[in-house]
Amino acid sequence: MKSTLCLSLLIIFSLLSLVSSQSQYALPDHYFINCGSKSDISFAQRIFVGDDNNPDSFSVSGGKIAVQNNNPTTVYETARVFINKTSYNLEADDTSTFVMVRLHFSPFSTNEFELRNSIFDVEASGFKLLSNFKVENTTFVKDFIIPIGNDRKFTIEFTPSRGSTSGFVNAIEAFTTPNDIFRQGDTLTRISTNGKNGEMSDISTSYAFNPIYRINVGGQMINFENDPLRRNWTPDDQYIFNGESARNSTAFTGFPTYNGRGSHIYDAPSNVYTTAKLLNNTLVNVTWNFEVDKNALYLVRAHFCDIISVALFNPEDAFHFFVYTHYKERIEPGNTVGTLQAPFYNDFVVDSDESGFLNISIGAIRDNNQTAFLNGVEIMELVTRSGTVGTHKKGEKNVYIVVGCAVGGVVLVLVLLVLRFLIGSKYGKKSKLWQRQNPNLTQCPHMVRVHTQA
Repeated sequence: MKSTLCLSLLIIFSLLSLVSSQSQYALPDHYFINCGSKSDISFAQRIFVGDDNNPDSFSVSGGKIAVQNNNPTTVYETARVFINKTSYNLEADDTSTFVMVRLHFSPFSTNEFELRNSIFDVEASGFKLLSNFKVENTTFVKDFIIPIGNDRKFTIEFTPSRGSTSGFVNAIEAFTTPNDIFRQGDTLTRISTNGKNGEMSDISTSYAFNPIYRINVGGQMINFENDPLRRNWTPDDQYIFNGESARNSTAFTGFPTYNGRGSHIYDAPSNVYTTAKLLNNTLVNVTWNFEVDKNALYLVRAHFCDIISVALFNPEDAFHFFVYTHYKERIEPGNTVGTLQAPFYNDFVVDSDESGFLNISIGAIRDNNQTAFLNGVEIMELVTRSGTVGTHKKGEKNVYIVVGCAVGGVVLVLVLLVLRFLIGSKYGKKSKLWQRQNPNLTQCPHMVRVHTQA
C-alpha cells in the first residue's frame, strides 16, 4: 500500500509540474523601444524606452531623429530615419526560444524628411522580414516571430531600398516568447492543392514566421489587451465562402481546461476557445477562403476546443478538417485532450498555388456523434534565412484568472483520480470477483453524448 501511495504522489507531482510550467511565463518588460526619441513614453500598456537616450539594455547604430511633435503622446510622433543601414542590437532572455518582433510605422513630414516616400528593407537574424516596403499614408503595425538558437544576441536591421533615400521606424517591440510556442522537433504534414505533399521537420528552427491571419472563429474582435502575447484576432465572417452553411456556437461562459495535453494559455487568448462555428447542415461543409501570396509556404494552425458537447461518450468520435479539397485530417477531440472544453491545435505546412487563395473546411463524418467545429485559425508565411516575404498587409488580469482556474481545476481532477486509483487498488479483487459472479451485468451505464443547441 505504501508503494502504491508513493507512486500516486509521484504521478501527482509530475503532472502538477507540467501544469505549473504553463503558468510560469510572464510577458517581459523589454524590449519596447520609442524610436527617434530621448524620452520614455507610456503607450499601449507598456513603457517604450527612448532609443536616443543611451539605453543600457540595447544599442542602436546609425540613423537620424525625426520629430513631428515636441510633446508626443504616442510612439507615432517620432521616428528614427535611416539613410544607410541602421541596426538595433538586442538580446533574448533565453536560448532555443523565439522572439516576437513587432514593428510600428506611421509616416509624417518634417522640414528634412518626407517619410511617405520611404522604401526600405528590414532584416532580423538573417531573415528578410520586409523587402521594398513602403508605408502608405496610414499607421501600420506588423509582427514576426524569430527563432533564437544558441546565441541569445540578435539584430534588427533597416536599410533603404535601391533608389530610395531613406527608411524609418516609429517603435519596436521585441520580447521573448515561451520556448514552446512552436513545438520543436515536430514532423508536420505538407499539403498542396493536390493533397499530401510529403512532410517537413524542425520548421521551428529553420524558418521565421510572418503571421498573415489570426482569426477568432465564431467570436468578436480580440485586441492586444486581451492576448498574453499582445496579438490581435479578427472575426471570421468575411472569410466564409457560404455564410448559411455555418452558425455560431453558444458562447462558453467558463474557462478552458488547460490539462497539459493540448494548447497552453499563451497559444491563443482564452476567448478564442470560448466561441466557435459549427455546421448548420451535416451534409454541407463550412469553408473559409483566405487571400495569400502565390507560390509561398505557410503554416496553418487550426485551434479546437469542444464547447459544443455536454458529455463525452466515445473518445474516437471525430469530424474532418480539410485543407483545400484533396486533404482531410480526422479530428478526435476526446482522444487528443481526453475531456471537454480543453483546447488544442493542429499544425499543417501548406503550399499556395497560382490562384493566390488558401482554403480550409470542416465537415461531418457519417454516422458519427461528433459535431464539426472550429474555434480559431492562424496562417503564417514561412520565411527562410535567404528568402524574403511579401508586403502582405493583413492586417494581465484576465490571464491570471485563467491560470488560477485552470490549475485549480486540474489539481481537483488529479486528487480525484488518485483517490479513485487507491480505492480501486483496495477493492480491485472484489470487483473482479463480482464481475465473474455477474457476467451479464455492468457496474456503470454508458454515458451518452448530448449536443447543445446554438
